Amino acid sequence: MRRLLLAALLLAPAARAAETASVLELPIGARAVALGGAGTALADDATALYWNPAGLAALEKKDAVFSHAELAESTRLDFGGYGAPALGGTVGAGFTYLSHGSISGRDSLGRPTAGFGASDAALMLGYAHKEDEGLAGITFKYLRSHIAEAEAQSVAVDVGVKRAEGSHTAAVAVRNIGPGLKYVDQTNDLPLAISAGLGWKRETLTFGFDYEYRPRVGQNDAGAGVEWEAKTGVFLRGGYSTKGAIGGGSGLDAAKGLAFGLGVKFGVLRVDYAIKPTGELGRVHRFDVGARF
Repeated sequence: MRRLLLAALLLAPAARAAETASVLELPIGARAVALGGAGTALADDATALYWNPAGLAALEKKDAVFSHAELAESTRLDFGGYGAPALGGTVGAGFTYLSHGSISGRDSLGRPTAGFGASDAALMLGYAHKEDEGLAGITFKYLRSHIAEAEAQSVAVDVGVKRAEGSHTAAVAVRNIGPGLKYVDQTNDLPLAISAGLGWKRETLTFGFDYEYRPRVGQNDAGAGVEWEAKTGVFLRGGYSTKGAIGGGSGLDAAKGLAFGLGVKFGVLRVDYAIKPTGELGRVHRFDVGARF
């Protein structure tokens, strides 16, 4: 697994064209979003299928989660994931579905025509196991995208490693290694991302930090957050991410990087919520329902 991660890092800088398949880029899970996107080291449930497949190896019980987000302009993002100890490690499976709703059509003269639909979907199958030096995992993805009558399909792979020393955790993941999506005669790359994360837990506080590099578009982003267990089973969260934040603009623009959230655990069930301002587009609300049994 470590050799596979090294190979992925060496291949990552290769660039070709513009990126597509935003369903692979949009963050998953209310907890990680509320922590500023710091999920590479902290994701330890079924959402690790997105953030870092190595996190699946931390599961000692079965875990299931469903996540829903209301994005801008009637766009919706849904995720369902499941992980369980099996085959000497942990096996996970999940799906992500991004619906763009109905889009108004225009002809070559700009006149309104019949509307059309667009959506992206990804199916995921992951495996992770414990090694002497930490955790390692891999996720295989099948991607299907359609715009009106056009359709494109592709595959991708994520790899990741994670290591804990006492209350500190460090992790690295490479996401969306794949050949890209081809619509008609144009091929666009998948949103390749290399992320490194740190986590630290001290009594009732958990801190997280993520750095992400997108080699094909030359983009760097960072995010950090803190989680406070205010009382047993009740968590308050806050974070900030540079992704989507705009400096030097209005107060609404500057607030785009902020995120806040709440989590409640009772028995085997948990419920998480996150809210993230998006400037003039309003706010994005995310809801998760999960169980560990």
